[in-house]
Amino acid sequence: SKPRRAALLKEFTARAGDPTKGGTAGQVETAYRQDALTCAAYLAQAGPSKGADVARATGVTRATRIMADNHHGWFFRAARGIYALSDTGAATHQATLQTKG
Repeated sequence: SKPRRAALLKEFTARAGDPTKGGTAGQVETAYRQDALTCAAYLAQAGPSKGADVARATGVTRATRIMADNHHGWFFRAARGIYALSDTGAATHQATLQTKG
C-alpha cells in the first residue's frame, strides 16, 4: 500500500548506515533510536541543555520531542525546557562508545 511504502521509505532514508546485525535476537537500530543516541551523546558532553540547543547542535530536528517522550528512559527534565541524561542514558551512551570504538 502507498502509506506503508511511504512510511518505510521515510524510515530507511532517516537511518544512518545499517547498524542492525540482522536476525531476531538483539536490538533493532531504528532512526528514532539513532536520533535518541545522538541526543544522549550531546547531553553527555554538554550537560543539561535546552531541547532547541540540542536540536541545533546535533541536527536532530525532533530532539525536544524525543527527550520529552523519553521512551528509552535515557533523559529526564532537569528544569522547565532543560533536559539531562539519566543514569540509564549515561550507561547506554558508554556502552555505545565501547561497541563503536
